[in-house]
Amino acid sequence: MPMQSNAAFDNLPNFRPIVDQECKKKYRIIDTAIYRSSRTDWVTQSDVNRLLSHYKVKTILDIRSAKEYQKANGNKLLHTTFNRIPFYPDTLGQYEGSPFSIFIHKPKTTLQYNTNVRNRFLIDFFTSEVILTNFFRASIIVRLFSLILLFIDKLFHSNLFMKAFAFFVFNDRGILNQYIDLVECCKPAIATCMKLVNRKELYPILIHCAHGKDRTGIVVAFLLSCCGVDDETLINEYARSEVGLDPIKKRVHAEICTALGLKQSFTHASSETMRSLLGYIHSKYGSIREYLASTGFSYEEQDQLKSNLMFKN
Repeated sequence: MPMQSNAAFDNLPNFRPIVDQECKKKYRIIDTAIYRSSRTDWVTQSDVNRLLSHYKVKTILDIRSAKEYQKANGNKLLHTTFNRIPFYPDTLGQYEGSPFSIFIHKPKTTLQYNTNVRNRFLIDFFTSEVILTNFFRASIIVRLFSLILLFIDKLFHSNLFMKAFAFFVFNDRGILNQYIDLVECCKPAIATCMKLVNRKELYPILIHCAHGKDRTGIVVAFLLSCCGVDDETLINEYARSEVGLDPIKKRVHAEICTALGLKQSFTHASSETMRSLLGYIHSKYGSIREYLASTGFSYEEQDQLKSNLMFKN
């Protein structure tokens, strides 16, 4: 299906319901409950009015840390409209008890919110396990050198630490392995997203991360899978972001390649990336259903999500 036009918005690229008309008809999924987009930091007042009045968005599931949200450029016109609720469901995994955890591990917080107001949930995917897993992939020389760069970053607000790891680790591993890291090391965060989307009183929900492609793409694939959507449809929905981000491709390049030092391939939403990720999950867990259960999002919760998002007969 062609990409739904978001011409009604001045500055909210990659906006769309999580199901197109073909998917809605085939799987009987409600198309007014969950939307997805790039980050909302640049919306105009006209965009704000359309989100709140036409789409009636009540909740923003922002898959960024509070720090990432604060550092992002933009006028942030929605800043005072939505109550901000940062949540850091940290996990150390195999690094539980590691001396490095003393410096980066954050205590787990309780997710508390009022359903009678508009909320922006800020869910941090970059857990201590993600950070330490990639840190120990580098050689000891790179690790020692990177700690010096981290000190420089703290002093001068630069981004040398991330660029070093992009050069020595991330670029060689590629975007697929980045996704696999998120799937394996961010289970509490993924479960939190799924549980929030399972709360009907929060609907309609707008899901986004930085560009609405990577973290958002994974979460949307998982929640559509709960509704029985086949893999090929999940792959096609993910790949629609390739066209959805076209209006801001220069900004995407600047934020991913120039600022972070990642390769051009990290800016794309290739169908093969999602196909390979789903293949990995099927191979290791048997199904997305089994994978989600391993995150703490139970079979009963998955069935409830399906009931919430599907038209009743």
